[in-house]
Amino acid sequence: MLERLKFNNDFFVISFVLGLIYIALEWLYVSFVHTQFIYLGFKLDFNIIKFILAKALFISTIALSIYVFNKSKFIYSIFVLLILFFLIPNLVLYSFTNSIAGPVFSICGLLLATATISTRKIKIKSIQSNDSFKYTFLLGIAILFLIPILSNSGFSVNLNTLLLKDINITRETFSQNLIGFAAYAYNWEVKIILPILIVFFLIHKKYILSIISVIMLLYLYVISGNKIVYMTTIVMIFFYYLSFDYIHKIRNFVIICFISLISFYLFDLLLDGYLLRGTFVMRLFFIPALLNNHYFDFFHGNPFYFAETHILNQFFHSPFSDKIGFVISKVYFGVTDMYASNGIISDGYMNLGYLGVTLFVAVFSVIFLFFNSFNLDSSYFGIFFVFIFLFLSAPMFTIIITGGLWFLIICAFFILSRKVHLNSQKL
Repeated sequence: MLERLKFNNDFFVISFVLGLIYIALEWLYVSFVHTQFIYLGFKLDFNIIKFILAKALFISTIALSIYVFNKSKFIYSIFVLLILFFLIPNLVLYSFTNSIAGPVFSICGLLLATATISTRKIKIKSIQSNDSFKYTFLLGIAILFLIPILSNSGFSVNLNTLLLKDINITRETFSQNLIGFAAYAYNWEVKIILPILIVFFLIHKKYILSIISVIMLLYLYVISGNKIVYMTTIVMIFFYYLSFDYIHKIRNFVIICFISLISFYLFDLLLDGYLLRGTFVMRLFFIPALLNNHYFDFFHGNPFYFAETHILNQFFHSPFSDKIGFVISKVYFGVTDMYASNGIISDGYMNLGYLGVTLFVAVFSVIFLFFNSFNLDSSYFGIFFVFIFLFLSAPMFTIIITGGLWFLIICAFFILSRKVHLNSQKL
């Protein structure tokens, strides 16, 4: 017998605002993205049948989210992010560019798998340890991983990077110097270790140590020019203070997201430009969706068989002389110095067709089934927000190894558990 489904005002607010964001992105695509960036491939070829089908898929997804909302508030917050950043932009392109259906239905499969698999729980025993051991462990790992980075890059910094200047020069120099284990250590530091440290110390009111962790992250940004480090720092603190539980965090976020879309438009009108819309709307929402379509088109009926993946590339060889991201950029954008990155949906299709999509969707669902099985502290939601972006724009194996997902899994056992008496003090 099915469980009785319940939902409250927060669910209605989130669903309604998601609908408003969908409409706003359609309007922004037609009035701005298509007109200003048609040279990138943002065409306008409206199809009424696909428009209606897209709306039906969106409504069906919102209906499915009722079930997710009742099963797990953590997975529901992840589900909303998937709707916002994966589904809606691809639905817009599907309707207004008459693009192929593969990416849209693959994303719907991801949502369905997340709803049916990730909302479940398995028995996992957490490792009990005191707080002193936890922050000693995290600090020790942070310092240990910082050593090879310092040995490669030293203390020489370009302060112009803080002002978003000379970023390309800084990034190129850093990439040339960072080799071997130091490259992995850097990614683990900026994506997992230091972000967790920031929130861990905030939870335990060790504000000086939290500030030191922020300074370490900013140092790694200054020497690398990697703007995602800036974003990660802001995101961790933003979601920590945004609210006290998953539902209120995600509700407040989608409201802020909608207000921001309107504000970007008005601000750009005031300045007679499109800086904010070009930076956030086009790059954040529509570029990943466009790349999904390009990868599906390029590899239609011709899978890559993991030819760029270590170990497997010993058995399957790429027919191209360059990395596939550069090949896609050359074919679809006519440039040779840009790398067109791809997320888990197009990565799965590229490597193994729809079987690859199914495989990666299953892996994603099981990963979040694992996290859902812990009583995770909602204060760490920012790090899962960052990982959704990694899944949107990076290959699966890169996320697990280079992105440090393996270390986040370890931390889930004894660091990320909920502290009710501490959380309740936050507003």
